[in-house]
Amino acid sequence: MSTFKTEAIILAKRPLKDADRLYIMYTKDHGKVEAKVRSAASCKSKLAGQVEPIVLTRVMIARGKGFDTIAGAQLVRTFLFNDQAFGALAAELIIKFIKPGAADVRIFDLLLSYFKAAEQDNLPAEKIKILTLRFIWQFLSLLGYQIDTNGHSYGELPALSQASRDLLDGCLKQKSQLTILKTSTKVVNEVAVFTQNCLRYFLEGDLQSYKFSFYPSALSSGNHQTRP
Repeated sequence: MSTFKTEAIILAKRPLKDADRLYIMYTKDHGKVEAKVRSAASCKSKLAGQVEPIVLTRVMIARGKGFDTIAGAQLVRTFLFNDQAFGALAAELIIKFIKPGAADVRIFDLLLSYFKAAEQDNLPAEKIKILTLRFIWQFLSLLGYQIDTNGHSYGELPALSQASRDLLDGCLKQKSQLTILKTSTKVVNEVAVFTQNCLRYFLEGDLQSYKFSFYPSALSSGNHQTRP
């Protein structure tokens, strides 16, 4: 049985039979990997606490005929957000867009940079939204998607205002670390709706965590609407 060691960002976990759990992670050297931990739901499990979403960990993976198995793990860092919905959004984005086995260290570095920036203490909601939009569009750019700010390529969306185009241009500028751009709430909301509709077009469906991240108050009141 072959094994490998790598750094991994744990994205999500799912129940398997009995007390086993399947963990979905994005690794530095092997891209997206799905691997199980036997008896992870047991209170005696020594590995489960090292691979909970959303954390950075070093893992040893044993290849298997069915699922790969996490044979060892060492927790490196836990990411604590003021709003965990944004961590869930980034994880869902990776899970839905990336297929297992397609390694790209740029995506790993971008995701790690986003998590480090987003967990800043007392980060206002408006600023984490801008940070998240920047992460999303840099991620899409790495996958080869191109911005059409007139909306003609993405289901005939309304054209963006010049201020929103400027924000998108800022989101795509490559820097060593993700930083928080400055703009107005109105522009952020316009770009958020545009981004949501682009993601819907690319995926042919919605990211469930997007609305919890960007429109929590609208969800509670039932007033949020997006273009069909």
